[in-house]
Amino acid sequence: MKAQISSRNCYYYLDILVSCNPRDRANIYFKQYPKLIIEVLSEGTEAFDRGNKFDDYSQLETLQDYVLVS
Repeated sequence: MKAQISSRNCYYYLDILVSCNPRDRANIYFKQYPKLIIEVLSEGTEAFDRGNKFDDYSQLETLQDYVLVS
């Protein structure tokens, strides 16, 4: 599943996404209104997940929690 960040015109594949928004039910390819995003960190992705990706995710008005698992 992908998350779309419309304001940044980008998509990300992520590890776990939870959306409670009924608008997300219509699209089976990506979600736009996540409430929770969980990323599992690896040595190769940790800096990006903590930096630029988090900055993009922070543009999602519905996002309440961003969890990084090491």
